[in-house]
Amino acid sequence: MALPELGTAVPKRRYQIGSDMAVLLGDIESKGDVHYRYVLALLRAGQPEPTFYVTAERGAKEPAGVPLDLCIYTAEGGREQIDASKEWRKIDHFADRALELAIARHGLNAQPQRLM
Repeated sequence: MALPELGTAVPKRRYQIGSDMAVLLGDIESKGDVHYRYVLALLRAGQPEPTFYVTAERGAKEPAGVPLDLCIYTAEGGREQIDASKEWRKIDHFADRALELAIARHGLNAQPQRLM
């Protein structure tokens, strides 16, 4: 599985989506050539590791003010860029869109309940 390369990160929010859990990470120390502003990791019920990620990211050589890429990483090993916007710098905008993507891509029927 292609995964975001993360060092340390701080959980900013947690969501319950039916029997699944989503964790939004911020203050991320990135490993590799990508800088992550936020990462939403989806933990499916009964799975020990996240199976789906949504990221707000930019390349290491890109200046800090550029639009961030909104990307998904899947269990099948894929990475797909969904959008690019400066809006992904705002945690509320990122969280809303990342949760929409997680719910849509996994056919989840429950609405997310914010726990933290």
